[in-house]
Amino acid sequence: MPNKLEDRKKVIVAMSGGVDSSVAAVLLKKAGFDVIGVFMKFWSSLRGSTQIYTDKKADLYRFENRCCSSEAENRARSVAEKLKIPFYVFNFEKDFRKKVVDYFLSELKAGRTPNPCVVCNKEIKLGLFIEKAMAMGADYVATGHYCKIKNPARIGYAEGVAGGQKSKIKIKESFRDDLYPLLNPPIRWSSDGRRGGGCLKSQESLGPERSEGSKILNYGYGLLKGRDENKDQSYFLWKLNQKQLSRILFPIGGYLKSEVREMARKFNLPTAEAADSQEICFVSSTMKDFCDINFKPRIGKIIDTKGNIIGEHLGLWFYTIGQRKGINIRDRVSDGLAGLPRRSRAKPVSVLAGFGEVKAVLPFYVLDKDAKKNILIVTQNEKDLFRKEMVARDVNWISGKGPEFPLKVKIKIRYRQEFCPAVIAKGIKQKEIKVVFASSQKAITSGQSAVFYRGEELLGGGIIK
Repeated sequence: MPNKLEDRKKVIVAMSGGVDSSVAAVLLKKAGFDVIGVFMKFWSSLRGSTQIYTDKKADLYRFENRCCSSEAENRARSVAEKLKIPFYVFNFEKDFRKKVVDYFLSELKAGRTPNPCVVCNKEIKLGLFIEKAMAMGADYVATGHYCKIKNPARIGYAEGVAGGQKSKIKIKESFRDDLYPLLNPPIRWSSDGRRGGGCLKSQESLGPERSEGSKILNYGYGLLKGRDENKDQSYFLWKLNQKQLSRILFPIGGYLKSEVREMARKFNLPTAEAADSQEICFVSSTMKDFCDINFKPRIGKIIDTKGNIIGEHLGLWFYTIGQRKGINIRDRVSDGLAGLPRRSRAKPVSVLAGFGEVKAVLPFYVLDKDAKKNILIVTQNEKDLFRKEMVARDVNWISGKGPEFPLKVKIKIRYRQEFCPAVIAKGIKQKEIKVVFASSQKAITSGQSAVFYRGEELLGGGIIK
């Protein structure tokens, strides 16, 4: 823990104007860090869906990004003033447009369903932000993410035994025990295990319970789930590397959301009751509006699993695997016949067809998308949506090096989903893996992130093919 003025570590905190990053800044200051607040501005889409505005008119119709609105900036600035810390604004609008929005659009156009938050965290929030912070002389950056970092070389400090002396933090509103490693300078070890050398302490020193994980972690930084299971954000950080993790602090990772709110109220922060951000931050209203603005209609066929043409679509980007609403089938809609009471559409419906004949009406689901032929494939058999295997590409391992295969893990194939046990095997191509689930998974979606965990630790992730 930094105590002398000259030993204080400089931390630049990403302050979004929300309660989480505000409390993170407070905790760091109370822990003795030299704290600086930064608000990041990103790109915003345009309002409306009926007209593509010219560059001269664009600013008049610009929608404020939910993550960096003027209101959010003012809240963040107010917190910085209350804490008496310097406050700056980083404008990443051009980079955000190029690295996040353009990626998002290209993936949609290719018929996939991307997750822009994963790219934003890797390239902007914990990419360019770190680069700029280091250029300003910072030792670390910090955010309000609900996750934790473990560095094997600092475990001694966490247990209060490094250097033969106790070193737990003794301040009010202290960080939790599992975050102590983040508040102490790194310990360097020589190749023979003595303190002061140039390499990290060996993995074996962490105890026998870590022996199985050693071939995964490769003695580096580990990314762990946040204590609050409902708010855990590690899923979005699977693209991070060891260099990034070595510079990041997650001060609230050991707290529940309710505890963070409680601390914000206790500290009388202006962000104490700020609402959590939802959905894709740069989409102005609905995904349909966003696609209307950015894509020209591209009419294509809708076919069933037998190859019958049963309707038309205006662009594959409007659909995702498993979707059942808004599919334009001839003379009917995907969730029942047009005109039926909405409450009847959730289940198969019986209707009169001809002279008293009763026929079951089942909903249609998006089963697949053929981007090359511009065809949307649908099914009325919900079981068709379930698969037990998949392939992931562009795989990243947090340790920087892949594990030994086969590897037993628990996987999430979308953010709000329960973990599923699975076995990972090496893929045919480089940076690809094959995944076999313990049970069939519904609507495995190309372009989404598959993230691998063992216990509390995030091992890596990849993009579903």
